Amino acid sequence: MAEQSTEGGLDSPAQQPGTVAARIRAAMEKLSTKERQVARAILSQYPAAGLETTQALSELAKVSGPTVVRFVARLGYSSYREFQSDLRHELLAKTASPVTLEPLYDDSGTTDSFRSSALGIFQSGLTETFKDLPESELEKAFELLSNTDLTLHLVGGRFSRILAENAELNLRQMRGGVHYYRDTREIMTGLVGFTRKDCLIVFDFRRYQADTIAMARLAREKRAQIILLTDPWMSPIAEVADVVLSARVEAPSPFDGFVAPMAVVETLIAGVHKRLGASARERMLRLDEASSRIETGT
Repeated sequence: MAEQSTEGGLDSPAQQPGTVAARIRAAMEKLSTKERQVARAILSQYPAAGLETTQALSELAKVSGPTVVRFVARLGYSSYREFQSDLRHELLAKTASPVTLEPLYDDSGTTDSFRSSALGIFQSGLTETFKDLPESELEKAFELLSNTDLTLHLVGGRFSRILAENAELNLRQMRGGVHYYRDTREIMTGLVGFTRKDCLIVFDFRRYQADTIAMARLAREKRAQIILLTDPWMSPIAEVADVVLSARVEAPSPFDGFVAPMAVVETLIAGVHKRLGASARERMLRLDEASSRIETGT
């Protein structure tokens, strides 16, 4: 890794957001016009374009070879080789599974050290997640989720469906037009009728599911809005999403954890509640009254 900041660029890669794509997006406003062309070329064919030679990438971006070299320097890398090394490590991380991941917990044997180790891992994940959440993406998510002219459709993967279900249970208390689907098969009937009046909220984490990706692409073809919650390595759905929110998934066990992703969901719920204001409170009151009548049989 580069040890010093590049003049006019970002800090060294170790001090920046988790993925190369995130670093590129963070640097975008500081780049020159030609450097932005390199950035967009990489993001449009991510990460494959960044693994090409400097000559091939310069041809794709329609810039000179030295511009490509200056671009990676602006990201804080000391060389193009170092930049590509990070991309390769990222590819390995994207395909990691509980079988290949090593547990992060303290293996010293004491319960106290185990507890402290777990707490540190979760605290770090939460801190890094919220530090890297772009304000503009959060604002757009709040706007879409609180727009009652849109019908919301929430779906997750094999494990991430718990995030989708939690979000739906809370959202439907504050507004109408909210639907949860256990898997892509359940959403297919409605998906064919999607329009720009529909918003798909999809949860997709590493070892990304092919059917979930295909579903999101079909929703984009139908001109639906798309909000994606994913991990730092980014589901391919990011290519077609209107809003991309990433959360860290480190956990003490070899399984990806949802502490930070759930915190992002709770933040979205709070933001929608604030946006909807009195209408959300009135709906919650009506639901509470209806629930009481049903429970008491009155």
